Amino acid sequence: MPAWLTFALLAVAAAAVVVRVASALRRRGQRGGRLAPVDVALVALGVLGLVLHCTAMFRRGLLAPLPGGSAYVDLVTTPGFGTVALYVVPAALVLIGLRRVGALPWVLLASALVAVGVTMYGGSPLAVHLTAITAAVLALSALIALRTPVLPGGRPRPRAA
Repeated sequence: MPAWLTFALLAVAAAAVVVRVASALRRRGQRGGRLAPVDVALVALGVLGLVLHCTAMFRRGLLAPLPGGSAYVDLVTTPGFGTVALYVVPAALVLIGLRRVGALPWVLLASALVAVGVTMYGGSPLAVHLTAITAAVLALSALIALRTPVLPGGRPRPRAA
């Protein structure tokens, strides 16, 4: 994966979170559904798993020096059940954690994640796979930025009379 694409994806994700935090601060007193802590944990674990999977595929040298890193990289890069499971499980965790965000955004994200898997394991050209990854990162970033509250619970403040 080209370095510019990696940095562009990170910048988009970071910008989405900044926009979401800023909008949450602006609308702090409004009611809105909140993700349960378990949902946040599922999404975080899933995203971490997906990042590790992509890192093992495209930046092997970053994981190899870590304890167990070489074994993980080998498992991810060797065709078979292990690499598929190490992609499907984190993707499923993300989708389970975001199940309350609305049907359409959830289906769009699920479709993007399926496209990543199909292009990864279906023998698609690298450019097509990278495009699918970009679409999935953009879908996840947009969904988090636009549909999920990021500030912890608390009750809305009553308006002064």
